[in-house]
Amino acid sequence: MPAARENAGSSRPSGSTRPGTLRPGTPRRVLITAVIGAVLGLVSIAFCLSIVWNLRLVWLAVIGLAFGGAAWVMAALVGSRKRWGMLAVLVCLVGIVAPLVVTAGVVKEARGLAQAQESQQADSTYEQSAAASTLGAAVNDAAALGSSQLVEEQAVEVTAVSFGDAARKELAKPVPKPDGQYVAARVNISNTADEAQDPALTLGFDLVTPGGDTYDATSCPATTTKPLLDVGSLANGRSASAVVCFDVPAKLNKDTLSTSAIRVSDANDPEQPSAFWATAD
Repeated sequence: MPAARENAGSSRPSGSTRPGTLRPGTPRRVLITAVIGAVLGLVSIAFCLSIVWNLRLVWLAVIGLAFGGAAWVMAALVGSRKRWGMLAVLVCLVGIVAPLVVTAGVVKEARGLAQAQESQQADSTYEQSAAASTLGAAVNDAAALGSSQLVEEQAVEVTAVSFGDAARKELAKPVPKPDGQYVAARVNISNTADEAQDPALTLGFDLVTPGGDTYDATSCPATTTKPLLDVGSLANGRSASAVVCFDVPAKLNKDTLSTSAIRVSDANDPEQPSAFWATAD
């Protein structure tokens, strides 16, 4: 009976060590398993900043977590130190979390940029709509042909506007093929400023539709019979006449063109008030 009691008292749970004895060294299989798990986790960490690869390689950390957990359990069963398995598990947890955090940050930033871009587009659309509405009102209130208006200290008159074949007669030959169709406007200009001015450098000419679409005279590929560039510098009190042409889309029919307007503005400061003339009486 004493012997039985001694044997019963000496029995210990599996994996435990006697008090005062050293833990056995880490078995090679435990160490190899932990290293494999740690390496897989480190690969995931190394690529966590790559948007292309981080979520693809995060599965390596998940597999590595299984290896690290296995190493931890094997070390516990043989009574050796569990630190290698624990370290592998920790590395793999970081390898799982880091790519997810980086991806979430990138997605959040991308959404912010998309929202900012949408807001800018909405603001731009609103501004364009407001500008088109303002131009449309100015077209409706355009002055009659032949009336004089002051632009950049120059008295300007738009005396006639022609479309189609009539406009081509105002152009010097050979007439190049337009992208759309030609519109020509005859203008008279008188310099009221004390100093000399060159209308070609100081005045801008546009055709504006009732909807606010604007077509600049500088886009016209043809040369008129009286080019504005030939006017040159006008001294105080001097006058000159010229023909300005526009290349506008072919889809603009005669009704649209006849309800449009010729805008003359300060070429160097478009924010200054502009003058508008109707394209038809």
